[in-house]
Amino acid sequence: MATLAPESALRSLLLARHNSSGDLTSSIYPSGDVPETVTLPYGAYTRISTTRDPVLNAASGIVSARIQIDWRTTSFSYLRTMANAARLALDGYRGTVTTGSDTLTILSVRLEDEDDAALVPESGQEKRTLGHRQDWMVWYRESVQTFS
Repeated sequence: MATLAPESALRSLLLARHNSSGDLTSSIYPSGDVPETVTLPYGAYTRISTTRDPVLNAASGIVSARIQIDWRTTSFSYLRTMANAARLALDGYRGTVTTGSDTLTILSVRLEDEDDAALVPESGQEKRTLGHRQDWMVWYRESVQTFS
C-alpha cells in the first residue's frame, strides 16, 4: 500500500508537469530543506495535517492529508503561471504514483484554498519576493493492522 508520502507524491506529479510542459519550476523542496542560497523561482511544500477515518471499530485505510505548497518568484505573471500549472497537474488527480520503489495510491487530490502574498525584502535583496500559497487535500490508501 502506501510507502510514498503524499507530499512526495505531489512533488513527483509536479516534476512530471515541469518535464512535459516547462511551465513549472523544477526547484521544489520540502519546506525545511529549502537551501539558504536558493534562486527564484521555487516551490516549498509541507504537510499541515493528516486524518485517518475509522469505520465502526476498525481502521479504514483511507487517509486525508492537507499539503501546503508555497510558490516564490519576483514576477507576478510567472507566479500566476506556476500556480495555474500546479492546478492543472494536481487538481482532480487520481491514480498510483511511483518514485523508485515507493508507491502511493491516490484516491483524489483537490485544491482547497489559495492566496497571494508579497514578502518584505530581506536585507541585501534588491526585489521583493512574491508568493502564492496553495492548500491541497489528498485522499489516499494505506495498509492497516487487522486484529482478531
